[in-house]
Amino acid sequence: MPELWTGGLLLALAAGVGYFWGRWRSVEPPAAARQDGSSPSYFQGLYHLLNEQPEQAIEAFLNVARVEPETVDAHLALGNLFRRRGEVDRALRIHQNLIARPNLARDQRDHAMYQLGLDYQKAGLLDRARQVFSELVERNRHYTPAVQALVEITEQEREWPEALEWRKQLARIRGHGDPVAESLIHCEMASEALARNDLSRAQQAIRRAHAVDAACVRASILAGQLHSLKGNDRKAVREWERIVRQQPQHLVLVLDDLVAAYHRMGETEALRKFLSDTLESAEHPSLFAALTVHLAREVGAEEALRYVAEGLARHPNSAELVSSYVGMWKDLQERGEECRAVLEVVEPYLERARARQSRFVCTNCGFKSAYMQWKCPQCRNWGTLELQAA
Repeated sequence: MPELWTGGLLLALAAGVGYFWGRWRSVEPPAAARQDGSSPSYFQGLYHLLNEQPEQAIEAFLNVARVEPETVDAHLALGNLFRRRGEVDRALRIHQNLIARPNLARDQRDHAMYQLGLDYQKAGLLDRARQVFSELVERNRHYTPAVQALVEITEQEREWPEALEWRKQLARIRGHGDPVAESLIHCEMASEALARNDLSRAQQAIRRAHAVDAACVRASILAGQLHSLKGNDRKAVREWERIVRQQPQHLVLVLDDLVAAYHRMGETEALRKFLSDTLESAEHPSLFAALTVHLAREVGAEEALRYVAEGLARHPNSAELVSSYVGMWKDLQERGEECRAVLEVVEPYLERARARQSRFVCTNCGFKSAYMQWKCPQCRNWGTLELQAA
């Protein structure tokens, strides 16, 4: 359905462009109309854009700019095309010349300033881009694209307090905030504080993260790490076990640390109960496989095999569960050397199959990563990477 809708829209636009182009070919437009970019060459440029012909579009818009230097729309379209082609210097000159015009309408000046900021951003000149966007927001505090650009720049430069301020302004404009993003930004501040061993600031940031989004998994992970650094394994375990009620598949991120904390406390029975109880409700095959590996170390491979067999019945295509199953069979000495030899041949193939899998995938854009990233580097959305079953 989205493809049909998009195709229909493009056809409608093309038809509209063709209609107006035909009119301008047969009727000479009045001078006033020609001042706003309504020339045959301008519509030719739009036509070429719709047909993904950037070279012809540039030629058409250049023709408009030469014949009618006051045409704002053609200059804006031309600048955008140059930026998309990587010719940022030419885009910059066009947008700077537009802004220098004394008689430019306010909305046209705002748009030209925004495009200039995008030029600087594309060129990697983030300080200049920020300066342009900030000046634009001072002129027009409700210019949403500029505020959004300032959010992106401050987050890219890891200036978290300023990024949160711009996000608040964006929320006021839109009428709603983004608690997932805000919570994860507080987590970034907590992580940096932990790296500096500033436990007090880390704790404050973690509390703010949970206050914004009580279901924030990363805040629970960091809270457990904080208590572990303080030597309080019991509180660390309590924080990590919260993940089972939040997003249980993400328990794999801290499962090794959680098991180690139980061992330091000497509570092996409590650990076995936690592992078996969590297995009963585990739906994700990656979590199921990780839990069975730890359970096998606690109760033995033979008992753990029962859980793995149940998991394979539910997830027969899981390479991780098959790998766990093979590994546990190898540990059972009574199965005989012949069986062990066969399993040793199979196991490397399973490991290679697992290695080829990207463990985390963005649910928004499909970006794949071998490790967890809390902000997708491709679509720049927060909290969209999910654990993928191998």
